[in-house]
Amino acid sequence: MATGDVVLLAGTDCPPENEEAFIKWYDEVHIPNIFSYAGTKEVTRYRIVNENKDCPRHLVMYRISQDSFQEWLKSPEAAASSVDSKKGEDRFGYKLKWGTRYQVVKEWKK
Repeated sequence: MATGDVVLLAGTDCPPENEEAFIKWYDEVHIPNIFSYAGTKEVTRYRIVNENKDCPRHLVMYRISQDSFQEWLKSPEAAASSVDSKKGEDRFGYKLKWGTRYQVVKEWKK
């Protein structure tokens, strides 16, 4: 991960009866929409290992280049992603429990 890249994290929950359709939509519609923006470098989706009521079941990490992050915030792709997310919430009943942004300061790799 390049120093200075921006990582967006989002934790979501979805009703169990809608989860399969939600994941399909997320993988086949939402993520390709995110990748339509050239500054998007990586998206990784995680599922919690030990479920508990305090933590969301799903976590996603979006990595966007620092050089284009401010531009991305104002882009049509970001606006479309927001609309797309709202449609997903309405259709599948998923809830964004929390979301935040971090800037990469330093990284270590083996």
